Amino acid sequence: MYPTNGPQHLPLLNGSTPPVSPSEGILYYPTGIELFDLDNSPGLVVGHVLHLFGDENAGKTTVALAAAGEMARCGWATTYIDWTGGIVPEEARQLGVPLEDTSLFALYLPETQKHGIEIARSAIAAGRPLVVFDGINASASGVVDADAVAEKTRLWAQELPLLKRLAGSSNSTILAMSRGNREWNPCGTTMKFMASRRIILERIGPEIRWEVLKDKLGRSTGRSGILPPLPTRTP
Repeated sequence: MYPTNGPQHLPLLNGSTPPVSPSEGILYYPTGIELFDLDNSPGLVVGHVLHLFGDENAGKTTVALAAAGEMARCGWATTYIDWTGGIVPEEARQLGVPLEDTSLFALYLPETQKHGIEIARSAIAAGRPLVVFDGINASASGVVDADAVAEKTRLWAQELPLLKRLAGSSNSTILAMSRGNREWNPCGTTMKFMASRRIILERIGPEIRWEVLKDKLGRSTGRSGILPPLPTRTP
C-alpha cells in the first residue's frame, strides 16, 4: 500500500542488530553514501539525530531515499514521514526503495507536524531502524509557513529529546531534513543543539556539494565533498 495513513508498523524483519564500529564500539547502519559514512561512525548512528538541510532541489530527498534503499537491501526497515510530497516513485524504485513493501519502507504523508511525530514515536517504539522526517519546517503543502515557524520550533524542541532517548533504547536512527541554507534555516535552532551531526547540501551548477557543519560523533566537522551519482538498485 502506498502511502500508508496510520502507524501500522511491523517489527524489524529478522530482529538483527546493526553493526558495531570497530574503532569506537558504536552501533550504526551503513548506507554506502560518503556524506553519512564518515570516519569512526560509518553510517547512520543508532540513538542519534542527523540533520540534513539545503535549498529546494539540493538533493535531500534523493540522498534519504538512497539510504533507505540500502537499508532495505540489508533487511532493515525505514519509516519515512513526508510533509513535502517530494518523492518521485520512479526515482525511489531506482534507488532500491521497495515502495510496495511496508515491512521495509512505510511512507506517511501526515497533515500536521504533530501527527507525524506521533507516527515516529510509534515507529521507534516498534523498533524501526530508520525514521526519516522530510520537511520538518514545511506545512502539509510543502511550503515553509513563516508565521508558524515559531510554533514548529517549540514543538520540535519539546518532542525531539524524547524521540532521541527512545531511539537509543530501540536501536533506531533519526534523519531529519529541512529546507534552508547558511543564512536562512527555519527550525534550525533546535537541530543546531539536538542533532549529533549536521550536513548542508548546496547545488553548484550540475553538482551537489556537501559539508559537515557539526559532528559530535567523530572528527568530521568541516569535511566536504561533491556528491557522486548515487547507486541504483532493484528492490
